[in-house]
Amino acid sequence: MISTSADQCHSRVRRLGLGLLLLALPACGLSEYEGLMREKAQKNEEHFRNEQKYLDEPVQMPTQKNKEGKDVPLANVFFRPPKGIRAKPESEPRDNLLWYYPAVPKSGGQFTYVEMAFATDNKEFTTEVLQKYQTVEDFPPPQRDPPLPFDTWEFHDAQYGYSINVSKGGRQQVAVIYVFGKGRRDALRQVIDLSLQSLAVDGQAVTARQKYSQKSPWQLKPAPTP
Repeated sequence: MISTSADQCHSRVRRLGLGLLLLALPACGLSEYEGLMREKAQKNEEHFRNEQKYLDEPVQMPTQKNKEGKDVPLANVFFRPPKGIRAKPESEPRDNLLWYYPAVPKSGGQFTYVEMAFATDNKEFTTEVLQKYQTVEDFPPPQRDPPLPFDTWEFHDAQYGYSINVSKGGRQQVAVIYVFGKGRRDALRQVIDLSLQSLAVDGQAVTARQKYSQKSPWQLKPAPTP
């Protein structure tokens, strides 16, 4: 009987120890999770502050007439250009493709202008965009791998540097071209990357506009499905 009681006691102690261990594990997991959330919040805040420092307000989309004769946006796109670039494009596209967003005079911006192009399921889109820039005879192969899925071509002529970025994948195609002073590419790399990261298309563009309107570094949760 004594032996049985001792065994039962040891068994209860072992079960108690195991229970305490199991209770401790979620606490450790919770602490790690909270640490990850704090780190994510800090990164979001830093990214937000960099956007506010280096990027301007979202561009206005060019419009076209629909079947009813009303002006509608050419594409559902959210995009923030570098500081000093005007939000409104010129009234007509260059060569029927490239929408010109000039620098604001005396703004102190570091970019000469930005151009954008849009298409839907156009297999020749990239070729058509590149053909509008005759600054070099042979384009280099796509370079870099920015945070967003873009093919990127970078080069310069006697006066300007160019960064041509064409989105990959998806039906809605977007090209963003940054033009700046020759020799300034490396110095402007962070700004270009931040600007490219701001690009959002279709449903993501809606969320990006909400986030921008809140002026908040905190990432929005997706809206519940009805």
